[in-house]
Amino acid sequence: MKKVVEILSDLDLKQVIEIQKDSLLDFSKIDESSYVDEINKKGFFIAPYSFDEFKKDKNKILLGIKEKDKVLAYIWISVVVDDHKYNKWINDEIKKEIFNRKIYKIKGIGVEKNKLGQGLGSKLLESLDNYLLDKSIKYLVSSIAFNPIKNLASLKFHKKLGFKKIAISPKVKYYGFDNYQCVLMAKLVRYN
Repeated sequence: MKKVVEILSDLDLKQVIEIQKDSLLDFSKIDESSYVDEINKKGFFIAPYSFDEFKKDKNKILLGIKEKDKVLAYIWISVVVDDHKYNKWINDEIKKEIFNRKIYKIKGIGVEKNKLGQGLGSKLLESLDNYLLDKSIKYLVSSIAFNPIKNLASLKFHKKLGFKKIAISPKVKYYGFDNYQCVLMAKLVRYN
């Protein structure tokens, strides 16, 4: 059966949250090297988004792939409305090119555990490009955990789909980490 990308509604949010739960970082295991190796290979979310957070994001676009009424994969993007945190650590050339226009940021992407490796995430991002171009959006950005743990699966996935590293955040205290850093990646949106 051909998988079709569609706009998800708030009625699909409970399924999206369930997919997200399978990829949440378990902070109680963060000191176990085997756990860190596992999450670096499969990718992870640092913080869960609640049903209310999804619903209150009035700028969100939630695309998904469903089979019958079951959500198999989703991507959540939203307009960057307050980019002040990026302005502190991105060079002026990039600020001028990317952040002087309306851009969207990936807030989350997830695939049902038993559907991983089937290209659903890639299909979502490719469809997203066409959707954003129709709205005259030129860039898509994403931030990925890089320190003290590296979300290697997400970094590799983003690079494969045309994202380029544009900055690394300064070390900050975030989510219980003293030296948290993320990589900010961007891609030029193109028709696929």
